[in-house]
Amino acid sequence: MPDNDPFESSLPDCPHCGRPVWVVTVSGPRDGTASPCGCSVVPDRLERE
Repeated sequence: MPDNDPFESSLPDCPHCGRPVWVVTVSGPRDGTASPCGCSVVPDRLERE
């Protein structure tokens, strides 16, 4: 995908590595894994305003 893809630019950024996050697998109220990067994240930190 090109860097200026409108779909990818609408995705939230991972708070750890900055890559676009497509999905978060939630394993607890404060535990999740961002995909495709695999970083550990708090799920509510990825919500957009």
